Amino acid sequence: MTGDYVISPDWGDERERLELLGRWLDPSSMERAEALGLAEGWRCLGIGAGGGCLARALGARVGPDGRVLAVDIDIRFLDALAGALGVEVRQADVRVDEFPSGAFDLVHTRLVLVHLPDRLSVMKRIVDWLTPGGWVLFEEIDIAAGLASPHRLWARHMEAYRLDPGYDACCGRALPAEVASPGLENVGMAIETPAVAGGTELARWHVLTNQALRPGMLATGAITAAELDELGGELGRPGFLEPGLSVVAVWGRKPTGA
Repeated sequence: MTGDYVISPDWGDERERLELLGRWLDPSSMERAEALGLAEGWRCLGIGAGGGCLARALGARVGPDGRVLAVDIDIRFLDALAGALGVEVRQADVRVDEFPSGAFDLVHTRLVLVHLPDRLSVMKRIVDWLTPGGWVLFEEIDIAAGLASPHRLWARHMEAYRLDPGYDACCGRALPAEVASPGLENVGMAIETPAVAGGTELARWHVLTNQALRPGMLATGAITAAELDELGGELGRPGFLEPGLSVVAVWGRKPTGA
């Protein structure tokens, strides 16, 4: 793995891709944060804030006495957060940039650790930024369900994800043990695998993601350009139905005595 984000923010449809990702995952991310006790006055750090919709929702929840710091390596798609109550936007790379120790009640990442070959060291940094009793919530992908599909092209494009060295498409299955390793307590896990139906917003997200990742996928040799084009056509048609990327959510709490 290179450790660099493999989809350039200059790619023409990235804003739409991020908006679709938010509409897919924001409701479950908020539900999980609420289950951890998210409340008015909480201080939250959102790493890899993408299009910013989740940061806005968190800001509305923590209210005027709370704070949401939304960070990303590239913040061009966070322009919609201008003026959002309690939300601050900052350009940052969590591999090297620092935040105050004990500053946050909740730190959230989504589809961030998948890009980091040194993710354990980043997790340890994140734990330091938590207040004692604060929570981390990591949400990452795993391709296991799609890889097992009998649909030839769907399984092969998942295999291309697995072989692409730019990211770890099996990151989700490793998360529970990794989250426990920095000494967190109350570690829990949830897994959701959506059905990708042809012609839906989620199918469109997959089409855009495959277009964005196309060079790396083709370089693996697991799928051809013609096959990717054929799959893109199938994703646009009613009747297509396959298991999507599983989203593995893992959370843990920093001990109060830490």
